[in-house]
Amino acid sequence: MAAIQTRVLELQQDLERAKRSERKAGQKNLEAAEKFSSVNFEFRYLNHMGAGYREQPGQKTATEIELDRLKSIMHDAESYWLATQRKSKGIHAVLLCVQAELENNEEIEREAEDERCRTEEMHRQRREEKRKRYQAARAERKVREQEAQKRATAAKEEEEAKARERRRRFESGSKWEEYTNAQNRQREENRRSNFHPYLPEPVVFTTRVPRRDPNAAAKWRVATEDFSRHLNRTSLNHPGKAAVRWSNAAVRLALF
Repeated sequence: MAAIQTRVLELQQDLERAKRSERKAGQKNLEAAEKFSSVNFEFRYLNHMGAGYREQPGQKTATEIELDRLKSIMHDAESYWLATQRKSKGIHAVLLCVQAELENNEEIEREAEDERCRTEEMHRQRREEKRKRYQAARAERKVREQEAQKRATAAKEEEEAKARERRRRFESGSKWEEYTNAQNRQREENRRSNFHPYLPEPVVFTTRVPRRDPNAAAKWRVATEDFSRHLNRTSLNHPGKAAVRWSNAAVRLALF
C-alpha cells in the first residue's frame, strides 16, 4: 500500500512536469506559427505588389529561406508539442491505472477493517454475554450459599433450642425427681417419727381387688381413702391413735 501511494505521488509529479512541458511546447508552437504566418503574409504581400525578386532564376530569396526555416521550426515545435501531449496522456493513463489499483487496495483494506471490526464486535458481545452469565451464575450461587447458610443457621438454632429444651426438661426432671425424693424422704421420716417408739414397725397389707363383686372396687377405694385420710389427720397430733386407726384400717383393708 505504501509503495503504491509513493508511485501515485511520483506519477502525479511526472504528470505535472509533463503538463508544464506541454504548455511550454504549445506556447513555442504558437509563437513559431505566428512568426511563420507573419513572414508568410509579408512574403505574399511583397509578391503581390511585385516587390519580391530573385537574383537568379530558380534561386530562393532570403524571405523564402526564412520562411522555410520558420516552417521547419514550426513543424519541430508542433511535433514536440504533440510528443509532450502523448507523454502527458501516457502518464495520465498510468496514473489512472495506479489510482485504480490504489482504490482497489483501499477497498480491500476497508473490507478487511470492517470484517475485523465485526469480528471484534462479535467477540466483545460474546465476552459481554459470558460476563453477564458469569455474574448471573455468581449471584445465583451467592443466593444459594446465603440460603444454605440461613438453613444451616436455622438448623443450628433449632438444634440449640432443642438442646436447651432437653437440658431444661432434664434439669426440671432432675429437680422434680430431687423434689419428689426429698418429699418422699420427708414423708417417710414424718411417718416413722409419728409412731410410738415401742411399737413395732407397721406392716403394710396389700390386697387384690376381687372381680366377682361389682361393688368391691368401690368399697376398696373408699377404704383406701379413709385409711389415708385418718392416717394424715392424726399422725402428727396423736401418734397412738394414729397407730390404732392405722391398724384398724389395715384390718378393714384385709377384710376385703
